[in-house]
Amino acid sequence: MTPYVQHPSTNAMSILWVSDTNATALIEWWPESDRSDCRFESVVPRLATELDYFGYSHAKQYLPSLVPWQYRHRIEGLQPDTKYGYCVMFGNEAYTNSFRTAPMAFRPVHFVAYSDSETQPSSTGDRVVWENYAVDHDTTPNSGRRYYIDQTDGYASNICTMVASKPDFFVIAGDLAEKGSDQTHWDEFWRHNAGKLNDPAGSTPILAAPGNHEYHGYYAADDYGERGMRKFLSYFEFEPNGTSLEEDRQERFHRADYGPVAMIFIDANNGRDYYS
Repeated sequence: MTPYVQHPSTNAMSILWVSDTNATALIEWWPESDRSDCRFESVVPRLATELDYFGYSHAKQYLPSLVPWQYRHRIEGLQPDTKYGYCVMFGNEAYTNSFRTAPMAFRPVHFVAYSDSETQPSSTGDRVVWENYAVDHDTTPNSGRRYYIDQTDGYASNICTMVASKPDFFVIAGDLAEKGSDQTHWDEFWRHNAGKLNDPAGSTPILAAPGNHEYHGYYAADDYGERGMRKFLSYFEFEPNGTSLEEDRQERFHRADYGPVAMIFIDANNGRDYYS
């Protein structure tokens, strides 16, 4: 995964990324109007055990079957509604992008909201049958009608359209991955959003709520729902809601403010597995 921005506020922004190595990284940031006002910090990763492949036999389609290292740094002391450049250097790699902090004033903002990307690598190259559901709820496959493109081309095209509108942030109302406990399905999501196919999340925050598919996964695992949610909560960073609950429960129900927009994010499953 390439670096991506999270948890936007008027005076801070978080940068996260995932790597297969654990070398200490360096992150630099500066106001876009003044490159000489550059600050930097070193970042030490943690072993992200929740992002494992759980013995899945197809894991090597996209990434090796390993537990990756996750980097996370919260840049604070920023000015509101200001564009900043940043550069992440780790190993022999460097990644450069920019972001804008949230506005203090109630100026107009533009965001894109969607849901149900439900990414899964097995759908790549599969132009599925178009069912006749629209006609009397008939789900009989019509072999003469297939979608013109597969999920990879479709989602990639949608992202390009959304990015062209230059939003301040994205909102995803659940079901980001098809099976939240299956790491390869998250790999597919991030290939589009912070990876080889595209990296809109490198400059534009994604604010997301968990859907029932984040709890979806392996029938054989007693805790597949929580496995999926641990992955979801690892990838995203939210403001704790201030209750006495443990932090990972707080982040399932939280509020995010951006200029004049106030958003309430709710985990409608409330900790119950997909098939419960």
